[in-house]
Amino acid sequence: MQPLTYQQTSGFSPTAVINRSQTKQVPGHEKIRDAVRA
Repeated sequence: MQPLTYQQTSGFSPTAVINRSQTKQVPGHEKIRDAVRA
């Protein structure tokens, strides 16, 4: 659950992160990482 806490500190809404992780765990986290880096 590290990605969830990381997104919360980054300013992302927890609900959006949870929804994406439930839909596609691996691809979702990768897309979130790209969004954070960009």
